[in-house]
Amino acid sequence: DGHKVHANLGLSFLTGSISEQDKLPTSGGSTVRIPYPMQLGSGSYEFLPGVTYDGHANAWSWGAQAGGPIRLNDNHATYRLGNEYALTGWGALELARWVSVSLRTEWTHNMNIDGRDKSSSLDPNAPPTVPTKDPGRQAAMRLDLLGGVNFMVPSGPLLGVRLALEAGLPIYERLDGPALETGWIMTAGLQYAFQGKRMTVQRCRSAWGGVGGRAVGDDGSVRSMSTESLSVIAASSVSTEFGESVARAVDRAGRMLGRITGCCVRCGIRMGRSTSRSGSS
Repeated sequence: DGHKVHANLGLSFLTGSISEQDKLPTSGGSTVRIPYPMQLGSGSYEFLPGVTYDGHANAWSWGAQAGGPIRLNDNHATYRLGNEYALTGWGALELARWVSVSLRTEWTHNMNIDGRDKSSSLDPNAPPTVPTKDPGRQAAMRLDLLGGVNFMVPSGPLLGVRLALEAGLPIYERLDGPALETGWIMTAGLQYAFQGKRMTVQRCRSAWGGVGGRAVGDDGSVRSMSTESLSVIAASSVSTEFGESVARAVDRAGRMLGRITGCCVRCGIRMGRSTSRSGSS
């Protein structure tokens, strides 16, 4: 039995394009700058803070996580995508050493865009008026309910391999303007954890949007793990006990970095269906 708190800090670099162009139904056959939701990136540096709590008792585990990307600067097109905030909570039950089930809720809140792209095709006041080119109508809030099942290999040559499946529906959604709503969500992930010699229990968690859980220890023991939002991750996390002093936590982090106990890589596929819906401003 126990409780853990993880502090997550990350930085996202501006690698995605924000100047993609294409022919649109409203562009009269001309190639124009496509609206904000269709661009590949934000064009800004993003600070990725977060905090995660998890606990476990016997076959049960639970936890919560809060965080989100904070955009630090205007991009070269003179706008900044709105910050995104998310809060998720979960519970999981280990049915056997190799399988567990989970239930999770997630609240997300996306803010409107600050500034606007100066391209003439994205002028919100120029005809045709398209909601996706209006920077003041991009905000959205959504509450999801998701169930999952996790399969883990407890021993043998595939020790450390985990398969996680999660699916759910939005139970509340509010859009700032006519936009695409989420119909359903499905996540599938395959994870492998490299076992470190000094590591008793390997914990793997994404820096943002993750759910985390128990992992396989050197003694072959397995704890329940609830599924994470899909991404490609290479990460290791440092846990601190409640009441542990900051000085001791820093000292422990330094020793762990020197040992390089291991890392985990997770990849997956996210699928969904979207329909058109008009919301209130």
